[in-house]
Amino acid sequence: MQTKIRKIGKTLKSKIDHLEGNWILPSTGYEKKFCEKMGFDLKVGRYADAIFQDTHIELKKGQAGMWFDMTRYAEIHLKIGLQNTLTIFLHYDKREMFVKQIYIINTKKLIQYLKLDTASSKMCLAMKDLAPRQLNIQANATNVDLRNMSDMIIKSTREKKKNNKRKR
Repeated sequence: MQTKIRKIGKTLKSKIDHLEGNWILPSTGYEKKFCEKMGFDLKVGRYADAIFQDTHIELKKGQAGMWFDMTRYAEIHLKIGLQNTLTIFLHYDKREMFVKQIYIINTKKLIQYLKLDTASSKMCLAMKDLAPRQLNIQANATNVDLRNMSDMIIKSTREKKKNNKRKR
């Protein structure tokens, strides 16, 4: 998995500075534009939004953190969902409309963070099956949490310059 992370990281690093514009702002629908800019294949599905060189990637974005669907990750943990995926979190600036940083996270680390084991995963799916319609179980991870579980962090040139100015 580390080889895949390095390859994806190299591509993201070379193109992160192109991730700007109003397409970043909507809560949905940003995946297509991201894939176009990165050269990833768009994938529509429950467990991945993109594919890059046979690696399935779930895309997330936020400013202060992200909410995660516990049922979806319970399915992955129980091997009902797609295995060996990566989660890419786009940490963006809403005011200036650009991606500040990208966190590449092995989805297994995200499942560990969510503290999903076999019993809790089965409970999530049982609750989903009992719900009269849909069930929403979410857990939050802050920006710091996401950064800490990342396998790789890529910073935009713009963000690096801002950080350098702050240090002076």
